[in-house]
Amino acid sequence: MAEIMKNSKKLSELVNEVIEEVSLKPNEEEELSRLEKGIEIYYHKLYETVEEGKKHGEDTGAIKVITNYIMSLHDRIRSYEDRKEGVSTLSEELKWLRKELLALELFNPKKERVPFRGDIFTRLIKLGIFLALVGLFFMLKDS
Repeated sequence: MAEIMKNSKKLSELVNEVIEEVSLKPNEEEELSRLEKGIEIYYHKLYETVEEGKKHGEDTGAIKVITNYIMSLHDRIRSYEDRKEGVSTLSEELKWLRKELLALELFNPKKERVPFRGDIFTRLIKLGIFLALVGLFFMLKDS
């Protein structure tokens, strides 16, 4: 299997398709930029509201509304940043796997045995299922 994966472009193509699918689109990058600028504006507005409250009496309702809005902006920013981090992690995992596969020596599994690579196995495989008369199936980890 490693030999098939080692010489196959399909694995890279599949991973790159997933990376493309989860990567931020240009409009999402623009939205992230707008959110980051917007949060700065609302932090400034919160500061002004608090300072104004020191002079004329605190408007806890306004402070709460602004704070809640800032938190919602943070949540939206975090979801975009999490996706970006996931793409970065996936890219790094693909680079690691390519490096490990290229380092494997060619062998004939019917004639030769090679040491089991537990590091590769545990890093890639989430679950293994054996079905009698059918075969062995593996579920890959998502991250």
